[in-house]
Amino acid sequence: MQVESGQSDILVVDDNPANLLAVEAALGELGARMVRAQSGSEALKLLLSQDFALILLDVKMPSMDGFETARLIRGRRRSSHTPIIFVTAHGRDDREVLAAYELGAVDFLFKPIVPEVLRAKASVFVELQSRTREVARQAELIRDHERREHERSLAAERSRWEAEALHRQMEQLADVDRRKDQFLALLGHELRNPLAPMMAGLQLLRAGIASFPPLEKS
Repeated sequence: MQVESGQSDILVVDDNPANLLAVEAALGELGARMVRAQSGSEALKLLLSQDFALILLDVKMPSMDGFETARLIRGRRRSSHTPIIFVTAHGRDDREVLAAYELGAVDFLFKPIVPEVLRAKASVFVELQSRTREVARQAELIRDHERREHERSLAAERSRWEAEALHRQMEQLADVDRRKDQFLALLGHELRNPLAPMMAGLQLLRAGIASFPPLEKS
């Protein structure tokens, strides 16, 4: 399942359905979509195909506890930087808190959770994802604009190159035509020089023939 554009999702991981309902009720006003998981393995499957603004992760769960789940979440490139808030119903244990922060947790909450506190903390990450998404959208718009400008620049350069190539071709054709005219003029001049005395001789021959008396018929 892919994240819908413009909507932030929060993954709530807890083996107790009542706790899942309580968290969902507390965060209902955020306008984010709550995605439930009742085990660490179920959460990991969801993270294979979906991104989340925040993960609320229960510490004490059977089979795979919250710390082991967080370690696997951090080991995956896609979810390595997803914010995690650990939640526990047990008394404060500084060692657990330290372990949580070593796994990259952004906070550590104790049950019963105060809805206003949870909502305030979660809203920060929902807003952060929303702004990150907007920045990515703006960056994509800028890339599209730069790509279009580059294509226009290439088209203009191609048109200029084609116009210059056509201009050079026209100049070459004009030069060929000029050389042809020069050649024909030279050829005409060279032909007229030897033909002039021949034409003069022919004219004299015609004049001489015309002066002869006509032949009498026998």
